[in-house]
Amino acid sequence: MKHKVKLNLERLNDPGLISKGKVVVSSMTNNQFYPEPYPAYVASLSKINDTIAVFEQAYLDGLSGEKQKIALRKKIRAELIDQLKDLARYVELVAKGDLQMLTSTGFDISKPAAAGSVKADHGHVTNMRISRGGKRGMVVVKAKRVRGAASYQIYMTTGDPTVEANWMEGGVFAHCTNMEMAGLNLGLQHYFRMRCIMSDGPGPWSNPFPFMPT
Repeated sequence: MKHKVKLNLERLNDPGLISKGKVVVSSMTNNQFYPEPYPAYVASLSKINDTIAVFEQAYLDGLSGEKQKIALRKKIRAELIDQLKDLARYVELVAKGDLQMLTSTGFDISKPAAAGSVKADHGHVTNMRISRGGKRGMVVVKAKRVRGAASYQIYMTTGDPTVEANWMEGGVFAHCTNMEMAGLNLGLQHYFRMRCIMSDGPGPWSNPFPFMPT
């Protein structure tokens, strides 16, 4: 069984899709295995990047709860997913199962399952949510409890979330509900990510979640 690109982008929430799109565009830019221009049915990286920017703004606008803005957000989300899927299929076609080529793209890659293997999701954070706190410049982070987690760690950045050096620790919490972070810069886009600290070490990071403190 060959390695393949995971095409289930619909499972990502809006912030996760924005983050994944940025990672893919960054990884595919000047990628030696996939030089542009692409075939006509595949959107250029410039076009995909433009769609991500429009979708990110539509996501923020949709937080107001207005029906028209939510409908626009959904429309642009579907367009972005289609563009990324077309690119993913092209990547798969060119790579022909080559793991190095596939992992260079920023897409999630499925691993061939060994006979009798059991899928594990050890220490993986799910349902991460962020809302405004009770004070200016405060946010409240919540997530679904992970069995066996000793604590929960949050990192944040106001820079490019695809650059590891931009991230800094925001705090370590004993529980994954009502994790408050204060003193954040008002009106500035922040990205947050979270992981569990298990008995055998830290689990994987969640997808970056964009949020603007007010």
